[in-house]
Amino acid sequence: MILPCHSISAVHCWHCSFAKNTQSAAAISSLFLNLMLFLSGATFPLDIMPDILQYVGKALPLYYTIQLLRGTWTSGPITDYGLEVGVLLGISVVSLFLASRFFRWSGQ
Repeated sequence: MILPCHSISAVHCWHCSFAKNTQSAAAISSLFLNLMLFLSGATFPLDIMPDILQYVGKALPLYYTIQLLRGTWTSGPITDYGLEVGVLLGISVVSLFLASRFFRWSGQ
């Protein structure tokens, strides 16, 4: 559970690095969290969504988190889900790099 939480937090840090203040950061974070919940297959199966939304959903870290959790709960060990773990690690690294690149303490 640590890796999925870290990956999703890193994505939110990157999105919020574009905000000017805490209020806009909260709004951005809420928007992206709700979009991830809808598009990742957490609320509705991806199979019933149009193809373009399926591609968008598969680019989100919550999709791989859900696949990892469903798989380890029902069928096998985490070692069977190397793709999901690798994608979550990659998203974490890239998002933290982008957040550190764009985040500024002041409005400059």
